[in-house]
Amino acid sequence: MISLKRRKSTFEDLKPRLNPLAEATGTSNRENSPGEASLVPGTRVVVSKKITTWADAALSSNNHILWVHGGPGCGKSALARDTAQTLQKKKRFGGAFFFARDSGARSRMTRLASTLASQLSDAIPEMQASIDTTLKEEPELLSPLISVTMQMQRLVYDPVKAATKKMNLIKSFSKSPYVIVLDAIDECEAREQVVDFLDQAVRIFKDNPGMPLRFLITGRIEDHLQLRVDANRIETIDLAQSTTKEDLILYIRSLFGTPNWPSLTEVDSLAEKSKGSFAAAKGLVGFVLGSGSLISFDDLTPAQRLQLVLGIDGQNLDAFYTRILNDSPELPYFMDILSTITLLKASLSIPEISQFLGIFEYEVIAVLSSIPTLVTIPGRDNAPISFSHESLREFFLDEQRSGPFHVRTDVLKEMAFKFLDAALTSRSPQAIAQWPKNLDLILETDPSFDLSGLDSRYSQILSKFQVVPHFFDVIAIIASSDNPVPIGDILSILQLDVQDIALIIYGLTPILGRGPKKFSETISLIDQCQFRHKSVRDFLLDPFKAEDLHISPTYYTHIARKHLSIVFGLPHSFIIDKPFFKDWPKYLALGVQHDPLFEREALQEPYDPPMK
Repeated sequence: MISLKRRKSTFEDLKPRLNPLAEATGTSNRENSPGEASLVPGTRVVVSKKITTWADAALSSNNHILWVHGGPGCGKSALARDTAQTLQKKKRFGGAFFFARDSGARSRMTRLASTLASQLSDAIPEMQASIDTTLKEEPELLSPLISVTMQMQRLVYDPVKAATKKMNLIKSFSKSPYVIVLDAIDECEAREQVVDFLDQAVRIFKDNPGMPLRFLITGRIEDHLQLRVDANRIETIDLAQSTTKEDLILYIRSLFGTPNWPSLTEVDSLAEKSKGSFAAAKGLVGFVLGSGSLISFDDLTPAQRLQLVLGIDGQNLDAFYTRILNDSPELPYFMDILSTITLLKASLSIPEISQFLGIFEYEVIAVLSSIPTLVTIPGRDNAPISFSHESLREFFLDEQRSGPFHVRTDVLKEMAFKFLDAALTSRSPQAIAQWPKNLDLILETDPSFDLSGLDSRYSQILSKFQVVPHFFDVIAIIASSDNPVPIGDILSILQLDVQDIALIIYGLTPILGRGPKKFSETISLIDQCQFRHKSVRDFLLDPFKAEDLHISPTYYTHIARKHLSIVFGLPHSFIIDKPFFKDWPKYLALGVQHDPLFEREALQEPYDPPMK
């Protein structure tokens, strides 16, 4: 049996070898720690009770992970720190890692396993021998080149399993599993590492439901993790839905720090205007007290600013909006982001805004987080962003009211052409996929949007392949159909092989899609060809826009004749088995309708198969 003295010396030897990231644990340099804030006494009682219930529940295959999510500034880190302190008192604390964007090792997972192993082996000394052996046998394990999953397996999961195999520990561990707190995981910049970590944790706990270990994760559930969280039935708590009005009242009162001012009625009104957001409440109180740069606005006293916030008339709202916006930092894409939210009819999520503008998600979050009193930021990436007050949209659209914050209406025109230009010049997969979506969003907002700027761009790419054999036949078949056309159908109609049209299909990739296939994949007979946006088809069918690229009515007649030749030249049983052949009336109708030279009398003549 290892003595307590020996255990201590072993642990002291392990710590420098594991080299934990102390500033990420929240136990040192607390003034700089992302988890420094603590909960205001009496707040988050409902959420804390839910976490306690989860932590104390019997172990099963799918209750080892709890994800607390919410928008920026909603108190996730304060909750994480408070929970960690509670677990420490109960001797159930396994460790913590507080992530922080743009903070070196704290923005990645390269030192996650070693930091957790150091803390967890302190809580479970029986792990030390296993970790010690592993480090001696695999000295390269702590290298940043080793995957986070390998490090977690060898330094955390395997040592925990080894410790629980001791018969005298299984019973006690199962009744009081240890909880590891991972705060602000959305600020980890290595997204692939987060995905790998989560996938491994789910798999480990599914295979080892009795493992006495749990993860409490806080942070926004980003788009690339949403399906994993839902598919694996990971338990979640939405802080926005769990915030009570009593929470906000206590929080607002703590920010003012005075017992008698504002009045109970005024504090209650501020809580209502915060719309369930701690970040919005903090912004409102900051405005009233003149904190930050607002202190330079000495024309109003705090009491007057409070009445301005509580006021309901338009003039007061305009003054409030203007002062909040004046106080916001000068961040990149600030007005582009606000213009997008204001102008588009559809409400977009954070990933959709970043895709629409072609910027990073964290840049969108930075802007939205700087004005928490004006926007509502959800805890899940797939939820739409909205203004806290509908009157804000009207404010931005009225230049006399918003002045320098009047939205840039030209941002829509820029975004309509920006990605198409990138698709045509660099053939960027992101740009190719995004430009039709942007165009649809803009047309949904403004059906009268001038599309004439697209004509020269469509002409540019189409004219490059105009001289390629079968070019007009191929695009005429695609343009004449309301639905995607299989490659096999095109080849059957034109009696060609894939290589005969490959250059056209590949060359037109920026404006011609092949269903869900990736741009560089080999052409298949089942690929579904369709122009990426309806406006391409409209361009080709308009003689005034397309000029010499125009799909003239004679092409309908040409295709109809080819189609009929195939239909009547094959066995009846073969035709029935091929849905493609049921389309021949459509092409015939197009020829009859649009081609004045179509010879209807020829349809009454007996079928004369072409000579071989």
